[in-house]
Amino acid sequence: MQTFSTTVTDSPKPLRQMLVPKQCIEEFLARAQANTAKDIETLATLLGVKERIRDANGNGKRTVYRVTTVFIPQQEGKSDQCASTEAGDAELVEHVFKHGLKQLGWIHTHPSWGCFMSSVDLHNALGFQLDLPESISIVCSRIEDKANGIFRVTVPEGIEELLNCDRTGFHSHPDKLFGEVTDGSVIFVDGSLTVVDCRRSTS
Repeated sequence: MQTFSTTVTDSPKPLRQMLVPKQCIEEFLARAQANTAKDIETLATLLGVKERIRDANGNGKRTVYRVTTVFIPQQEGKSDQCASTEAGDAELVEHVFKHGLKQLGWIHTHPSWGCFMSSVDLHNALGFQLDLPESISIVCSRIEDKANGIFRVTVPEGIEELLNCDRTGFHSHPDKLFGEVTDGSVIFVDGSLTVVDCRRSTS
């Protein structure tokens, strides 16, 4: 997987850690397998909570975000993109409010593409990060040995560029607009995970 030197650690405010259950990617990919076999992308929203946990040294507490739910909405996908339907968006909002959850990012597959953020992916990620800077974008490529990447839009370059971009669909953006999260702000941990699959058919 290509690694980009530009990260999002230049944020003026330190990012809180994101705790992700170790089985998150594996369970999502199992649900996406039918689409992946047909070269169709699949997406899901990562939902969770903000909580206080005790520091490792036991001297105090700190605030973190914890992913608790992978929400797979009704969606439409092709080999190079996927999007939630209007009904899928409504179900997501209902689930978030009903269970008191926060949107912490998203995850999607690249069945026939490498592990990177396309221009469409970047604009989707922008919405998450404007709402919550800690939000993450997980990309799962099926054609590369190191298949899964965790990314964020860069701060401030990527955020500013995308806010000033009114183009839709696939278009050109420099690689500097996103970077792989390697600063320790995302940690895979033991913990339970709920998968909510709202699709009427997964075949």
